[in-house]
Amino acid sequence: MAVATLTYIYAESTAVLGPLAVAPEPHCYDLCQKHTDALTVPIGWEVVRLRVDAALLTGTDSIEDQSMRHRHPAGSQVRPTLRLLPDLED
Repeated sequence: MAVATLTYIYAESTAVLGPLAVAPEPHCYDLCQKHTDALTVPIGWEVVRLRVDAALLTGTDSIEDQSMRHRHPAGSQVRPTLRLLPDLED
């Protein structure tokens, strides 16, 4: 059973392991816990592991609804991007 989604930012030599994607995306890979724990990347690459509060996952339907509102029209050439956010630990 998949527990995380893996994406890559090739230009920054970064692998991002985060929560399961709510919609299928090209070049994203859903991983089970075994493969999530065993993930390795090439020398010189960085792994960013995004933590998700389980309480946030209860709003998955509303998140998906919001994401559908912000999608670009079919045929649009806008490329998806990732950005890193700092930890907000108190």
